[in-house]
Order: sequence, then C-alpha cells, then structure tokens
Amino acid sequence: MALLIVDLDKRIGNARAWRDTFAEQLPDLEIRIWPDAGELADIEYLAFMHPDFDTLPVFPKLKAMFSRSAGVESFVRHPKLPKAPLGKMEPPGGDPMMTEYVVMPREEAEIPIFSGRDQLEPFLNQTDIAVCLLPLTRETEGIFCARTFAMMPRGAMLINVGRGKHVVEKDLIRALDSGQLSYAALDALWPEPLPPESPLWLHPKVTVMPHVARRPTVVQLVTEIVANVRSIEAGGPLLQEVDITMGY
Repeated sequence: MALLIVDLDKRIGNARAWRDTFAEQLPDLEIRIWPDAGELADIEYLAFMHPDFDTLPVFPKLKAMFSRSAGVESFVRHPKLPKAPLGKMEPPGGDPMMTEYVVMPREEAEIPIFSGRDQLEPFLNQTDIAVCLLPLTRETEGIFCARTFAMMPRGAMLINVGRGKHVVEKDLIRALDSGQLSYAALDALWPEPLPPESPLWLHPKVTVMPHVARRPTVVQLVTEIVANVRSIEAGGPLLQEVDITMGY
C-alpha cells in the first residue's frame, strides 16, 4: 500500500516533512514523491494540489485521491481524471484559519439562515458585508455582478475568498465608482496572477490580497489523509468526498 504525493512537497513543507509525518501517524503507508512513482500497481492513493493528468500515468489499483486545492473546477472535468473517488483535505468542521481570516465569532442564534436561488435577493438586500466562500460551478460563476450588487444596500462591502471568477471585474469597478459598494477585499482573482495593468491594483476602494486565506501545515494535511485512509481500509467512505457531477 503506497501513497504518491504529486508536487505538494514543493508547495507545502518538503519531502522529508511529509515522509516523517506519515511515519509518525501511519507507518504502514509507503510514501512516494512524484516523479519517483516506482511500481504503479502499488499506488493506492494520490495526494495533489494542481495535478496535470496529461503527465500522470494510469494507476491500476487506485482507491482514492486527495486534493489540497480550494476548488476542483480546474481538473474535475479532465478526460484523464482517474475513476477513483476524490476527496478534499480540510479540517473537520471547515478551515479555522479561513474563518479567522474573514469573520468574528457570533452565537448561532444571532445568524439568520438563507438558502437557495429564491432567497438570494432577500439575503443580499440586508447584507452590508458579503463574504464569498462558494465553490466555482456553472451556477456560481459571475454571481457577483451588476445585478447582485444592485440588490445590496448602498455602501455595502464584498470580501471574496472563493474563486476569482465569482466576481465580474468590470461590474465591481462600476459599483465601487458609483458608491453602490464602498469597498472590496479580493483574496481570489481572475486571472491569477493578476496582470500588472489591472485597474484593481490601484483602485482606492480595493485591497488585493495574496490568496493565502488557507495556510495548512503538513501535520494538518497528513492527519486528514490518514483519517481518510483508515476509513477506506476499514470499508468506510471518504470523509469529504467531492461530488464530481456537482463540481464540489
């Protein structure tokens, strides 16, 4: 039983940190670091962030894949995506660092709940600060646009830590210039990196952030992978499985 780490060691920690942490938590799991895949039939698990499935070989005994990407829209439709279940590596109950990044604690009873397309307008009508944490799908692409900015109270603010394509840039700039919105903080942008000529860089009502709302450690990620591997080996499911048809 082996797990192949694809480029995660270049983005978070290093190869030694990954090997040592797995050795502490699940010593029976052999860790291989791409491109040193070894015998492909041994690999039952993959862990990656931004995989290039055009360069990865076929893994005949693959049981599951683990993605560190905040969104999976960039590869979930890839024709060479393996047929194994895909799970996300997130702490139970969400990402506490992202929560700290954008909100202050509130009692649950203080927060009214809205859901569904029909409730979007009444929700935005009373939203002074909108925080976008949506997955990027066909339904959510461009959701923050002239139409939805007009639903918000004049002077409202937007914080986007979802995906860059959630926001229509030209509509955002118009809303800021007109005073409909008073401020925007953008942690996710499109395209990334943001071109030097983008008007967002110098706009007085925009803060462009470096897309670091999530700052996981190797220990946190290994803990989540180990929990998933133990669940699968015991006949259980992935703990945070991605629905491929829905895109998140």
